[in-house]
Amino acid sequence: MGAQLVGALEQARYFEYSYYRVPNGFALVARLERIDPDGTPLPEEFRFLLPGSQEPFSLGVYIKQLFFAPEGFYRQIVIVVTDRPFTATGETLDAPAAARLLSGGSNRLSNDFETMRFTEAHRVSALIYEFRKGAQQGDVSTLTPGRLGARTHLERAGIYQGLARRR
Repeated sequence: MGAQLVGALEQARYFEYSYYRVPNGFALVARLERIDPDGTPLPEEFRFLLPGSQEPFSLGVYIKQLFFAPEGFYRQIVIVVTDRPFTATGETLDAPAAARLLSGGSNRLSNDFETMRFTEAHRVSALIYEFRKGAQQGDVSTLTPGRLGARTHLERAGIYQGLARRR
């Protein structure tokens, strides 16, 4: 199961991710990324910048930043595989905490997942955390609920198609 999810992520050009243990399963956390308003990832040179970080230098970007603070939409995708029901904690995930999720997890699944039986009761759930960076310094808000549905995010990210081909 983990290899199938990783294959779909890497096909969609997500090469940085980490794993967390959850009861009877695991969670796979993708890197926080910048997206267009329609949920499509930005071009590679802008895609994985954190809210408030500087864009790669160009004269046009430099002049734009002189007059306008960078703004835009960001998302983090967390895929959870478990046979246990779970609910949201109610706590808001902010952009810095979302970025820390990537570095806090393991770089691979532990060996006991090689022998773990995934049953018909196991479900794959996608949690999408969406953020908006406004024009003002420090103006980053979590969009709850998000503007787009989870399936739309997964399709526009290119992950859904990778999973559908592996069924």
